Amino acid sequence: MGRLSDKWDRSKVLIISFVTLALSLFFLARNSYTLGVFGVLFGSVQRLTSQILSVACIADIVPKKILGTAIGLLNLLFGLKERGSPL
Repeated sequence: MGRLSDKWDRSKVLIISFVTLALSLFFLARNSYTLGVFGVLFGSVQRLTSQILSVACIADIVPKKILGTAIGLLNLLFGLKERGSPL
């Protein structure tokens, strides 16, 4: 995914990620086991894509001096999000 976002514009890959999220939510909203499985698969792909793109965008924006701190804070936020997701 990182190579794809380097080859294409990051915004195009981010749009693909959002479309994948929309498909995931659409499939999960249906009352079907098979579509639910596809929803979980699409959701997993979207989560992976958004995490990779977030780190790449931060690396482009943040000064090198505080890059480690910025990525650490991003990982903290992702961890808090994952901790609260079962609720």
